[in-house]
Amino acid sequence: MDKLYGLEVKGVGGDTPWGIIYVFNYDLLGEVYVTEAVTDEPDEIDLGSDNHKIIAILREFFIQKRRIVICREAQKTKLHDFRRGAVVPYTVQELLSLFPRGIKELQDRILLNMTRFSSQYGAEIEKFGMYDFFARDRSEMYYLLKLLIENGLVSATIHQTAGGPALFKDLIIKESGWLRIEQLNKGIDSHQVFVAMWFDAAMDEAFEAIKGSCSKLGLFALRIDKKEYNNEISGEILFEISKSLFIVADVTGQRHGVYFEAGYALGKGKPVIWSCRSDELGKVHFDTRQYNHIVWNTTEELSRKISDRIKGSILNEN
Repeated sequence: MDKLYGLEVKGVGGDTPWGIIYVFNYDLLGEVYVTEAVTDEPDEIDLGSDNHKIIAILREFFIQKRRIVICREAQKTKLHDFRRGAVVPYTVQELLSLFPRGIKELQDRILLNMTRFSSQYGAEIEKFGMYDFFARDRSEMYYLLKLLIENGLVSATIHQTAGGPALFKDLIIKESGWLRIEQLNKGIDSHQVFVAMWFDAAMDEAFEAIKGSCSKLGLFALRIDKKEYNNEISGEILFEISKSLFIVADVTGQRHGVYFEAGYALGKGKPVIWSCRSDELGKVHFDTRQYNHIVWNTTEELSRKISDRIKGSILNEN
C-alpha cells in the first residue's frame, strides 16, 4: 500500500492484542490508526472522488483532539479497549456519514473548525487549509471562503496571483460569525446526540441500537469512550454535551460519570432521555427515579423505544 485516501503512506504496522494495526503519521492529521483488515481492501483505503471527505473528517477529529482507529464493523467490539478506550473505532462508512450535509452545515462546521485556531475575538486565524474547509480542492475552498464572507460570518483578504492560485490572509471571525458559533454550541440546529452510558463491551450492542435509531431520524449519536474518570471529567465531554441537541443517558451499570453528564446536560437546559436495562431498574439512583426511564430487555426493544421517544419528545412528530 503506497497511499491512504490519496495521501502518501508514512508509518508502520505492528502486531497488537487487537490484531495487526498500522499507525500512519501526518502533519495535518496526527496519528491515524488503521486495521489490517481495512488496508487489505483497496476500496476501503482509496475512495476516489470521496477521499477528501475522509481526510476532512480525520482533520476535524485531530484538531478536536479526538483519536480513532479505522476498522471493519466486525472488529468494533474487540477494539473497544484499544489504547485503554481513548481511541474510538470507526468504520469507513461511519466516517463518510459524518461529512457535512448541505451548504448550511458546511458553513457551520467550518466556523467550528475556526474556533480551534482562534478562541479570541478579533484574532487572525492562521494555517487554516483546504481540509479545514471540507473542500475537494482549492477552487472549492475559495468558493466556501467567499460564501462565508458574503454571508457576513468572516472577513479575509483574497489575492489572485499572476498565473497562480489565489491566496488569502487576515482571516477573522466577525461578530455575526461568533453569534452563530454561540448558537451551535448551545445545540441550536445541531444534529448531534450525546450518548452517556457504561463503556463496557456488553453495552456495545445497546449503543449501536441507539445510534441506528438516531441515524434513521437524521441524527448522529456520539459516544466518547473513556474507560474511567478521576477527579475531573473531560472538558471535551462537556463541550460535546453543550453543542448537542439532546442526550441519551442509559444508567445500566450505575456509572457515576453517566449521572454527572446527565446532570450537566440538564443544567445546560438540554433534554435528557433516560433509559435502563430492566434488570438494573431497581438500582437507579433515587434522585433520578422521578424521570420517565425507557426500560428495555433487548436491543431491538431499546431501538424502537428510543426512536418513539425522540419522535415524540424531541422532534414532536405524531
